[in-house]
Amino acid sequence: MSNTKDVTSKLWEMANSLRGTMDANEYKNYILPFMFYRYLSEHQVEYLKENYLEDFYQVTDPEEKKEYLE
Repeated sequence: MSNTKDVTSKLWEMANSLRGTMDANEYKNYILPFMFYRYLSEHQVEYLKENYLEDFYQVTDPEEKKEYLE
């Protein structure tokens, strides 16, 4: 259990170090867009299936698919 606390403590310390002297209100301007992008990324497949849009999102060109997967 102390290992979990140590890791959590270290992560918070690193986050505070990265944030530096930036005010929390200013920091949220950077974090909230990332959180929104993550939400969109996680729910994209579900949305496409629900709206029958899977075929429009298929990458059919082998070169484009190779580039996408890199």
